Amino acid sequence: MITAAIHERATPAESCLFVGSRDADLTAARAAGIDTIRHRRLDTSPAEPVAPPPPNPWFDALSTPAKR
Repeated sequence: MITAAIHERATPAESCLFVGSRDADLTAARAAGIDTIRHRRLDTSPAEPVAPPPPNPWFDALSTPAKR
């Protein structure tokens, strides 16, 4: 699939970069001659609460009905 995508777009493999997390995907990209970067998500424990995002006045204005 990686090689097919390169050929479909007529892009040189040297100009491509594959970002993935699975060993099989990274191996396939390397076999196709593409540089790779491994991406891993940081694990957060369920006991560690996720902080809500800071307020965004611009976004809040979009979701608030306009006053007449």
